[in-house]
Amino acid sequence: MNDLAEGYLGAGVTFTIWKIVGLLFIVVAFLMLNSRDSKLLACLGILANLLLLVGDFGTGGFRGPVVASFVGVGYVLLVAWFVLLGRRLLGLPSSTDAQLAGHT
Repeated sequence: MNDLAEGYLGAGVTFTIWKIVGLLFIVVAFLMLNSRDSKLLACLGILANLLLLVGDFGTGGFRGPVVASFVGVGYVLLVAWFVLLGRRLLGLPSSTDAQLAGHT
């Protein structure tokens, strides 16, 4: 087997792994929906990962500006989800925490 075919096989495996990771992130975001105060964070995670999965599956045949815009928006939302999720896990206060504290 030549080197070109082996490189392609490795790229296909990596691509499949990232689809699985995207699906796992969607599962995590759906599990977050059960929490009473992180529904917006969960919806952000679901939307970001769905857009990225649409981009992943869309690059198989159709390559166009629509798929590129899904991927671009998906990555921006994914970064925002990671930042907000990190703040939540580290226990840093956010504006929603202040609003919840004022209403209790």
